[in-house]
Amino acid sequence: MIVGAAVAATAVAGVSAAIVGSGGAAPQQAAPRAAAIGDHLRTVHEQLRRDLATVRTQLDQLDGSSEIPSLPTDLRSHCVAFCGALHEHHTNEDGVFPALVRLHPELAPVVERLQREHGVVATALAELQQLLNSADPVRLRTEFDRLANELETHFTYEEDELVATLNATDPAALRQR
Repeated sequence: MIVGAAVAATAVAGVSAAIVGSGGAAPQQAAPRAAAIGDHLRTVHEQLRRDLATVRTQLDQLDGSSEIPSLPTDLRSHCVAFCGALHEHHTNEDGVFPALVRLHPELAPVVERLQREHGVVATALAELQQLLNSADPVRLRTEFDRLANELETHFTYEEDELVATLNATDPAALRQR
């Protein structure tokens, strides 16, 4: 279902706007909102994980032949929506990282790793989208599984390393460039 990816993209855009939004007064109660940033990151990752599971289920429904004339429209649409939501999520994170490192210099190696991984994921997403046009479900499944495994490692590392710090950081401080 494409709805999940769209929800994730909307959620990511919402948290990004809350963190890096231009102008506006700082929240009156910064602590509760700050706690929500790290928790929201985890929520977005959970939605992206559900989207990955949906795509995996759709791939499982293919008949396993080495070549078919075309992939089902819902599979193709969901993959494209997921790729877009994930790209937006990583773009938003990359926009917040400089302020996060300024506030927490000890996170510089973590952020550098995450940014490198964002580049690797972007390349894998582009390859996955090309495979959607190749009508090779076996190769598509292999590459999808590889990407899903890389993303799970990435999401887990990011959550382990950043959620507590994000929950303790005032969002207004992340808005300052």
